[in-house]
Amino acid sequence: MSLPKSFLVAFVLSLCFIFSFGLSAVHGQNGENYEYVSAEVLKGEGVFALLRRFHLIDFSQNLDYFYGLNQLGPKKHLQVGKHYALPLYKVKYNGKSIRSTLGITSWAIAQDIADYNDDMFKAKLKAGDFRKDLELWVPYHMMQDPQLEIAKAKVEEKETIFPIFGPDYEKVEIKDERLDGCVYYVIAGHGGPDPGAIGRYGKYKLYEHEYAYDVALRLARNLISRGAKAYVIIRDEHDGIRDETILKRTEHETCWEGQKIPLNQKARLKQRADVVNSLYKYNKAKGYKYQRAVMVHIDSRKKSQNIDMFLYYQKNSKDSKAFTTSLYKTIEQKYKSKRAGRGYDGTVGTRDLYMLKNLDVPATFLELGNISNPKDQRRIVVPDNRQAIANWLTSGMLKKE
Repeated sequence: MSLPKSFLVAFVLSLCFIFSFGLSAVHGQNGENYEYVSAEVLKGEGVFALLRRFHLIDFSQNLDYFYGLNQLGPKKHLQVGKHYALPLYKVKYNGKSIRSTLGITSWAIAQDIADYNDDMFKAKLKAGDFRKDLELWVPYHMMQDPQLEIAKAKVEEKETIFPIFGPDYEKVEIKDERLDGCVYYVIAGHGGPDPGAIGRYGKYKLYEHEYAYDVALRLARNLISRGAKAYVIIRDEHDGIRDETILKRTEHETCWEGQKIPLNQKARLKQRADVVNSLYKYNKAKGYKYQRAVMVHIDSRKKSQNIDMFLYYQKNSKDSKAFTTSLYKTIEQKYKSKRAGRGYDGTVGTRDLYMLKNLDVPATFLELGNISNPKDQRRIVVPDNRQAIANWLTSGMLKKE
């Protein structure tokens, strides 16, 4: 892990205990010296309960880092009354801003850190307000990569930078707050070692993931511009939004927080489902009631088969059905207004798909068309058409079923 120089703090030999926690200077897993918050183990607490008390259990890397900090094995029991270092840094706040204190540019992460400190203060786990005592707590998982999170942006700032969208689109203007309080998980199908379906377009190959990812980025950017908190789950730090017809295949993609995408299909799907479920639980605990997931795919059928966009929802979820149906109706209206006389032949229904069955959050599974059909190919190879799809979906989400 690499942290900004301003984030490093002096090595402290003594322990300062406040309530049931304190501060300890210990060696990080890579040999670096940081000052960590430490906590006394209460009766009946194990590792999971201890981390849960400090709202750190929902991210697996915190658990791994805890074991490393304290040189414990996964099966090692904690001793009641003993203090253990938490995956929680203690930093001297500069009194100006969290971003300048930590040397980061992401407003979203800075806001999450501020919210975390406020939660700890309200829970009486932290002695004072960081704005007054200048003691800032920074959870390990929030600082692994300052650019990983795509989250809420405030209207007051009007424009926020999100490098994941690429240099031409990283500046996002906040138009309004119509989706304030809403959380979306945008998941492009396949990625990494799996390109998904492959179509032929003249002398070129069209790779499902590349086009699904471009639409996913455009959708996430739209949602953020309307005040939503949007997570791009499958990510490529090299390829942002691309205004090109032929999108070259890369294997740079990772799952949330830099996780390598497995080749095995079940492992790959489980990885992204686990990530979304963890984030869903985390945001639910923070009070976000409206959360939805959108999976973007492109089907593969006979070359002669021209199909319209179609959607699936979770079989036993009323919210999923309502969300998906709302999107379906919006797409239908857009088709009719843009292609008078042509109509819309897309469908909405259920299907026994792993992601639909294993996501806790209400979700929709979207197929953009047939990657092998010439007419459907124009829907995805033309950049303006990819943006139009994202715009249509955003329109449906603004209606909020």
